[in-house]
Amino acid sequence: MSTIERAVAFAERETVEIASQFAGFLFLPAALYYLSAAFINYWPIGLFQFSLAFSSFALLKRTPTVSMAMIFFGVSLFSLIAGFLLSRVDNLPFWSWPGGNYLLVHLVWIFGILKVSGCIDETVSKRIFRLAITGLLFGVCLMNAGTIDENQRYIAIVEALLVMLGLLAFEKMERLPGWLLVWIGVIGLLLIGSSFLLEREGMVLEGRWRAVQVFIHFCFAVTLLIWLRLDERALHYAVGAILGAVVFYTGIVALVWVSVADPYAYNWFGEPPLFLHIRHVGYLFCVGIVVSAWAALIYKGRAQKVAWLAYMIAMTLLLWSGSRGAFAGGVAGILTLLATRAPLSVYKRAWFALLVGLAVALLISALFPVKHSGLGWVSAVLRSDAADSVNRLSSGRLTIWGNLWEYVVQRPWLGWGGDYVRQIMQGKHVLQAHNAIVQLLVEWGFGGLFVICSPMLGIWMKGIGRLRSFPIVERDSLSLGIAVLFALFLLSMVDGIFYYGLPLVYLALGYALLFARRNTAAPGVIA
Repeated sequence: MSTIERAVAFAERETVEIASQFAGFLFLPAALYYLSAAFINYWPIGLFQFSLAFSSFALLKRTPTVSMAMIFFGVSLFSLIAGFLLSRVDNLPFWSWPGGNYLLVHLVWIFGILKVSGCIDETVSKRIFRLAITGLLFGVCLMNAGTIDENQRYIAIVEALLVMLGLLAFEKMERLPGWLLVWIGVIGLLLIGSSFLLEREGMVLEGRWRAVQVFIHFCFAVTLLIWLRLDERALHYAVGAILGAVVFYTGIVALVWVSVADPYAYNWFGEPPLFLHIRHVGYLFCVGIVVSAWAALIYKGRAQKVAWLAYMIAMTLLLWSGSRGAFAGGVAGILTLLATRAPLSVYKRAWFALLVGLAVALLISALFPVKHSGLGWVSAVLRSDAADSVNRLSSGRLTIWGNLWEYVVQRPWLGWGGDYVRQIMQGKHVLQAHNAIVQLLVEWGFGGLFVICSPMLGIWMKGIGRLRSFPIVERDSLSLGIAVLFALFLLSMVDGIFYYGLPLVYLALGYALLFARRNTAAPGVIA
């Protein structure tokens, strides 16, 4: 057996079990130390909390009694309360992302104490994890109002905490394919190795967090896969969370519309509610129209009506935002459902309802024109028609790609490191490459592009190949995963899908859906 084969076999046999052990003994205490130091600003207290968390799991593994669990439950509560009291001494804001992350890591710690001690069983663990994942899929639309660095970091931190929660929650996890775990390990080595080599060459790296975030996103995708395989209700909770996010955010936009003095003159383009740019809102509604259209086709009765309403709302906001790429990607994702789950010959009425929803959305969105030329589908059509070159049609993207390609040629194999596009484009109001391939080439070169994207493409193609294995009525999660990924892949060719946290959360969900549990089958080993 070759070294690679032995590594794959070991990963398939041991990696998840080892990670589960490390979740309590190392990952969670380390996260507690990091988030405590970031919130309280007293690193010795974080170090003390690290030792408390480590000791709690070490002792509970040896003596998993209720009395011992209650002792450490009290310790964790004391740690939580003490941290918030110390933050008040320094006048640090309680309602802030550092404070929220400090609370979340303590909740994961408390859950781990109760789980390891046997105070909660597998069923309760599954429900808690379901609630946590649903909360992120819904709440990620609320996590984009800070600076770019803050948004990226805090979304990744929440994902990391959910990975730890999943490792603690599920005792009987399926054996994951060894090649999948080895691939994620290779990605981690690539990101670390690239940064190490660049630092040895004397370069100052400002985007180390970008490499960490990318690795966390991959781990989160695996966690979602495990959840979708073990929880028979996971698919519908995920769909409900996204539909809820669409409706909730639309309500926020409506509230701002009636609150500002002149909504037609308000800067919706550069200051939309809870987002930094209107195109970032398009990411949410691109996924929203795909998921709601899928639900309107698949669900029956009241659920179908609710899904259609969410689809109409999402389509209205997307058209009103004027995001051509998000609209094209979303519509393309919806059309894949014709071939994968809902053929026109069988679902004529449902498809007709979607067309009616599109017509209503076109009408409603046109009734609320604003003064900025970047918003509105009418303006989008006029911008496209008035373009006198391909570069203007692409809103200057060809110029951006040309400038970045010069840097790719200089370091073609391992790139310039995470987030280097921002350093290149500093002062030009460009944060990312507006193309996934160019983004990865600049950051990690052709080596990184191959290691990251080749398996991603292969997994997606394998998911498409699985369609032949199931009758149409058993393709629910598979068809949704293909549709979401197709929409995001198309959008990634002209925007920052592989850069921003929100679309990466939904990209991870799309991949997990490709191999989710079928409603009619018991979970088994993933092929």
